[in-house]
Amino acid sequence: MLNTLDSLDTLNGIDSLRTSDSECDHGSVPADRQSVPPSKRVETDLRARIAANEWKPGERLPPVAELATHYGVARGTVIAAERRIEADGLIEIVPNWGVFRR
Repeated sequence: MLNTLDSLDTLNGIDSLRTSDSECDHGSVPADRQSVPPSKRVETDLRARIAANEWKPGERLPPVAELATHYGVARGTVIAAERRIEADGLIEIVPNWGVFRR
């Protein structure tokens, strides 16, 4: 009779599926993005796009869901970035209407 879970795992073939940290690929995120939080990356890019006049004053920015898909992040991440930009007066968030360039 088996006394430990390790023995049971070995019998079931699970032991061969385990990997150590040295075997895992932690490099799936590019090195330049590993130290920068996602919301900061989104914020920096949106600020650059605003500075480049991609959106004219009064023009609506893309919806949060569209930006989240574009940047590969959660919607909350985009919202956090937009709130910081709004605090600096570059955009205006109008509930139920959208985000507009100031």
